[in-house]
Formats: sequence, structure tokens, C-alpha cells
Amino acid sequence: MESRMSARSLTLALGGWRTREPAYEALADGIRLLCLDNRIAPRTALPAERELATALRISRSTVSMAYQSLRDSGHISSLRGSGSVTLPLGRREVARVLGTDGTIDLQQASPPAWPGLAGHMAEVAADAATLASRSGYDVLGRAELREAIAELFRARGLPTESRQIMITAGAQSAIHLLASVLIGRGDRVAIETPTYPHAADALRRAGG
Repeated sequence: MESRMSARSLTLALGGWRTREPAYEALADGIRLLCLDNRIAPRTALPAERELATALRISRSTVSMAYQSLRDSGHISSLRGSGSVTLPLGRREVARVLGTDGTIDLQQASPPAWPGLAGHMAEVAADAATLASRSGYDVLGRAELREAIAELFRARGLPTESRQIMITAGAQSAIHLLASVLIGRGDRVAIETPTYPHAADALRRAGG
């Protein structure tokens, strides 16, 4: 059974989608990015053209042309009376997204894991019983890890103590934490482009 995405949810997910002209292609690109990033799952019913146009405050014809562009690129299918539904990413599209020339793809926020990760996971699994006996949570992160990171900075010539290091659940958590501390509503924030899409989301939510 397919899921449905409301016009409000899609509007929030798109964020500052109007980055170029024509507007319908910018909208189509924004929805493609959400599909490639799996923030819109395959077989998700998109909002009706009129509903999305109202939510985005644009003309219905702009949404209609954006949906047509998405149909042409194979990202959605539409049936009269049934609406538009996102399609699974085809093999050719996956290959294009992943790339084979060593370049870094910025269309997805979920790149392949570091090649050495499997080996480290095996080491951790071997010590699972010991690790499971601990609480497993420290608001600043494990002392051993913080010290190892501090040592890494010291080796690069930057005097650092472990108490100056805080471990987060990931890059997104770190960006959100920094944004909430440093940014106030209405502040201007400059970021590079192309950029990490979730970073832009965190900055907007913080008021920048």
C-alpha cells in the first residue's frame, strides 16, 4: 500500500527550492533530490497539483509542468483520477547517481560507507558482551574516543584537550547543535554551494 505526502509536508521538505528559472524545473529538481535522497520513498503519492500550488503559492501550471518533467525523467507516474506516485530508482539512474569516475556525488546525503568500516564493526562485535554491560551513553561521548580525537588535533599542531571535544550522533546533530547556539532568528548565514542539504535545513530551522 502506497503512502501519501501532504502538500504541507512536501513544502517543508523542499525548503528553498526556487534556486533557478524556470520555476517548474527548479521545483522538479527539488523533488528529484528528495527522491534520490530517499526523503520521498518510492511509491509515495504526491499531493494534487492544485494543493501543492496553493501550499507553494505558485500557479497550478508551474506544478503541472514540474510533474510532467518528473514523468519525462522517470521519477513519477501519473494516472487520471489516481494522482502522481514516485517510482523506484532504476538501475541506470542508480549507476548515474553513484558514479564510477571517483567523483563525489552531492545529489545524495547518504554516500557508501567507508571501506574499512566492516573491519571495525567486526572488532566491536567481538567485544559486544563487555560493551553491552555498560550504560552505553555519555552526554559528551566516551572519554577514550574524545581523547583519541584530541590527540589527532594535537598531532596536526592544534593544542586540544579531551574536555574540549563533544561527540554527537552524526554530522546533522552537530550542525543542528551549533546552529541553535550560534544563530538567532533573522541572522544571515553564508554556506557553500553545492552544499549538504540537511545543513541548509538546520540553519533555516535555527532562524538563519
